[in-house]
Amino acid sequence: RYIMREPMKDLGSVLANFNLVPKVLDRPEYLERVAFEACEDVWNEGTHAVEYRFSPEFICQFSKLKWLD
Repeated sequence: RYIMREPMKDLGSVLANFNLVPKVLDRPEYLERVAFEACEDVWNEGTHAVEYRFSPEFICQFSKLKWLD
């Protein structure tokens, strides 16, 4: 499990952590589960409007996924 315990000190450390995302979300079913759970979490917290950002190119660049998967 990956947990950030303290604020990151600089942009380089923030960007380095982004590289973890495509390595973990390397299957369509993982992406679907994360998307579903993110929506479910905000709904259960009482939030009814949220905007998520997703970059297929970023995920495909480092993972085994193909753009059309």
